[in-house]
Amino acid sequence: QVAMEAETGQPCPGTFESYDCSGFSWRILGDWATLKKMQRTVALGAAHFPETLHKCWVVNAPSLVSLVWNAVRPLLHERTKRKVTITSKGVPKQ
Repeated sequence: QVAMEAETGQPCPGTFESYDCSGFSWRILGDWATLKKMQRTVALGAAHFPETLHKCWVVNAPSLVSLVWNAVRPLLHERTKRKVTITSKGVPKQ
């Protein structure tokens, strides 16, 4: 963020994250090592950067991701919901 501000003279609105879920499937539910890595990644962001997320894209999301998102989404603040875009095919045009 500091480098962007120094280069452009404009404040950085926050972090931009993208997650490509190519290859994810229902099998992941039985892979505890992968689930633990995912859990640590999310926990790290939530613990250290809770208000810095500007936009998050989840691309090539299988039905599992949409299922989890639809279960969690009602629990989130409206501002947080607007930051997340999930698509099952490639990168969204935004």
